[in-house]
Amino acid sequence: MAWTDGDVARRLYVTEGMAEQLLHRVEAMGIVDRVDELTRSYYYRPRTPELASLLDRLDAVYAKHLLAVTKLVHAARDETAEQFARAFQFRKDD
Repeated sequence: MAWTDGDVARRLYVTEGMAEQLLHRVEAMGIVDRVDELTRSYYYRPRTPELASLLDRLDAVYAKHLLAVTKLVHAARDETAEQFARAFQFRKDD
């Protein structure tokens, strides 16, 4: 399934402008690929197996700590994309 700026904005409760910035950032990180320039559609497609594994860990942390991660996401609404990304850095105890 392809995601657009609007799709991401609605799912994260942010503006489309912020969603566009986030999508550009995760594209640069190798997490998604832009598949349609006109509609600005993206697919989840980790660039390496190692990145895919790391993102699988993030998914597991999210499932285990849903409320804490959700609070981070909503608190980051007015933060920059870089500050938002730092909220998801892994620690040894995760």
